[in-house]
Amino acid sequence: MNQFDLPIFDTSLNPIATYDQLFSTNQFTGIDRIQNANQVTAGVTSRFIKSDTGYDVLDMSIGDIYYFADRQVELATTPIPAPNPVLEANTEKFSPIVSQINWQFKRFWNATGNLAYDPNGHFVQNSNVALTYNADNNHILSSSYGFVQNGDPLVSYSSPQNNFQQFSLGLSWPLNYQWQFLGAENYNVSHGYVQTFFYGLEYHSCCWAIRLLNSKTYIGLE
Repeated sequence: MNQFDLPIFDTSLNPIATYDQLFSTNQFTGIDRIQNANQVTAGVTSRFIKSDTGYDVLDMSIGDIYYFADRQVELATTPIPAPNPVLEANTEKFSPIVSQINWQFKRFWNATGNLAYDPNGHFVQNSNVALTYNADNNHILSSSYGFVQNGDPLVSYSSPQNNFQQFSLGLSWPLNYQWQFLGAENYNVSHGYVQTFFYGLEYHSCCWAIRLLNSKTYIGLE
């Protein structure tokens, strides 16, 4: 069924960027588009588990999708090219090769990594690395770096500076029994500015809490 004449409200194309997405049959978020799927996914996972606790110390996964048929459904609401009523299909036979790793190298420290490589265009589609300290769900420190090919939402797709690189920091730390500091920042490495940040204090008792935060979000040069 052609879907180009159906309106788009909240649906977007969700490029395969994580290992779990390899096992999804619909690459669209929302219900305005349903992708035709005729494909098979192959993946492998290896785990190293502590014999005394049963906790995973190291998880590694890699996988790929092979498409038996072209993907005919696109986000466009008008035929491309007009007036031909058939949309241009995605004819690639393979999805990005996606790998991920999760390593708990210390009791409270965890490192994760994710990479999606496009074998059709021979480039890294996206990657992410993160380091997290979590002692008791209150003492939390996190940092991450992410890269997305042609992923900067504030720059034209044709711009050579469209690749998106971001560094993030987050902190949640009790000052005493009832007061806690909260803060986070996302820094655009590609263009050298702070995308978003917030910081503040939280006061909590046995059954209620109140937070006072200052935040800022970058929306554009103008």
